[in-house]
Amino acid sequence: ILERTNGIFSEIIKDRNGNLWIGAFHEGAILLNFDQPVIHNYDLPEIKEKLGLSPNIMTLYEDKDGLLWFNQNRYGFGTYDPSTGQTKFLNDSRVFEEKGIESISCVIDYTPGSTDTSEANIWIGVGYRDLIYMLRKDGSNLKIVDKIDLYELFPGIGHPVLFYADKRNNIWVGTMKGLLVKPYDSSEIRMFNPYTGCFLLYPS
Repeated sequence: ILERTNGIFSEIIKDRNGNLWIGAFHEGAILLNFDQPVIHNYDLPEIKEKLGLSPNIMTLYEDKDGLLWFNQNRYGFGTYDPSTGQTKFLNDSRVFEEKGIESISCVIDYTPGSTDTSEANIWIGVGYRDLIYMLRKDGSNLKIVDKIDLYELFPGIGHPVLFYADKRNNIWVGTMKGLLVKPYDSSEIRMFNPYTGCFLLYPS
């Protein structure tokens, strides 16, 4: 079904409608709709206009509002709204520019637990930096409300590359050199030690 593509993919996600979105090198994002079946290619023309090249999509995530967050390796990151076809670049916005955030490695919806007073409802991992920023998203408005400095907590752990929320709303963070977890009912971030099977604790 993908024989007309170059076959080089970085990310595959399933949206709320059961469609598959595939981040592809030099081809933007590819949508697979198995009900029709139809293949659509979203080559993000705004990026193509600025660079003269098709984007290399490195990160894809659909948030709870249906927005697709993306990162590509030659022009930062942003969101794409499938319902309107609107692409919005975020790395040029003041919110992220002031923090020096040029790329993101992963994104996840965040549900605060009973002991968590954070206003954040989105987490983003910063590309090639040992940082996680906690955002407040209200409609199209974004505000940084806090950050997690992974280097300060666990020196040498590396930058975040993957977020995963389990059925209990615990958030797991895969980094270049380790595995962390933020339990839903705790304010602590824990590092998993594969040699002992235990967790090291650090308050967030």
